[in-house]
Amino acid sequence: LSSREMLCLMELLEEAFTRREGWPLLQVLHRWAAAPRQGNAAQEIDAIVLATLAGTDLQDPAARAQATDIISSLVAALESPPSHPAP
Repeated sequence: LSSREMLCLMELLEEAFTRREGWPLLQVLHRWAAAPRQGNAAQEIDAIVLATLAGTDLQDPAARAQATDIISSLVAALESPPSHPAP
């Protein structure tokens, strides 16, 4: 882990143990961890999720809510079955 990722992880742990308003983000992160990963798109989504987390001030409720929305959309893309082009 980079120092920025480690700081983010520590902030998430603090949210989990001290503040209930952090739960929506943590719930989305649980979905992300459980989502199936196939292909390059999944790797790109993972990179965007990590960058979003690392770039978010988790102490700021508005920033945390925005990150939750962004990550939730990305997780939904992972959870959706890939569409196959028609023959």
